[in-house]
Amino acid sequence: MGANFGLHEQSRGEGLYVVSVRGEVDLLTIGDLKAAVRRAFEHEGADLVFDLTAATFVDSSGLVALVGGQRAARAHGGRLVVVNVDPDIARSLSITALDQLLTVVDSVEEALRLLEPARAG
Repeated sequence: MGANFGLHEQSRGEGLYVVSVRGEVDLLTIGDLKAAVRRAFEHEGADLVFDLTAATFVDSSGLVALVGGQRAARAHGGRLVVVNVDPDIARSLSITALDQLLTVVDSVEEALRLLEPARAG
């Protein structure tokens, strides 16, 4: 596994799933992240929050997984919101223009607020 990698999956009910990542997201850990995305849409529904607050590194495979998560969310009629506070990860998202493709916010609470209007309607 990548350094200090950990993954926590949480159903927030009504088709909302939060996947929180700790440590490094890289080739050694990406399989676990992809499996969490599959589980989110297998059992829950459409909206997914990727919480990278405790992530320390995301390589290109992790960035690809974020795009894959967004595609899966859209395929299920939902949305993906990424939570990130790490400046190095923000730079990777910016350099690859993924910050323009993905919705990126500073907290899980903000992500949930963004998803709430769509969930209420």
